[in-house]
Amino acid sequence: MIAIVGPSGGGKSLLVRNIASYHLSRGDHVIYMALDDDPPQIVSLLSSLIGEETIRSAIASGRLRIIDGFSYRMSPLKPPQDIISRSLQSLSPEEILSASRIEASYISGKGGKGMMIIDSYNEILSSGEISSATELLKRVRAVVSKGYGITTLVVIHTDSEEIAEWLKTVENVLDGIVVANIEVDVMKKKISRYLYIKKMRFTAHCIEPIEYKVEKGRIIM
Repeated sequence: MIAIVGPSGGGKSLLVRNIASYHLSRGDHVIYMALDDDPPQIVSLLSSLIGEETIRSAIASGRLRIIDGFSYRMSPLKPPQDIISRSLQSLSPEEILSASRIEASYISGKGGKGMMIIDSYNEILSSGEISSATELLKRVRAVVSKGYGITTLVVIHTDSEEIAEWLKTVENVLDGIVVANIEVDVMKKKISRYLYIKKMRFTAHCIEPIEYKVEKGRIIM
């Protein structure tokens, strides 16, 4: 389980969409728990990276599994059901864990490689008690990441001090932490985007900031 953390606008969702599109283009499975954006927006953004035909094929074949945790707020304006694998009726820990387990089991049953993206965990943190959100994170890691061997990317916005402090309390639970950020130099009229790996268990990794550019939604190193 790897947390993608940083302030709003730092490029966290951009990073996980690029990762998702890369794996889908290789024929891997991706579970995308959409909490910040509605499924049509997710499909549109992924399509802009690797093409609508590729994404539609991934949905039809079951390689892209979208858990819709956004649209229950929009009732009755629901998105098309053909792009959704599972809809959440609330953000209760029990329902989120159940959906995660079912989708992870599906990928495991297909015998393919896969990953899960939760974008973003702040929706879960703000919908209930912090202690419940902490326990849910541990259980998702135990069930999805460890039980089914599926890499899980968790997007966390660290704008508020409360969330930043909470993150410190769960760092020992996470196998990796990647920080994404953006800096604006008004005088030089320059925008710099970068990420750095704060923590990554069991593997050698770069500890220096990695600067990148964005071209048509794609991350260019």
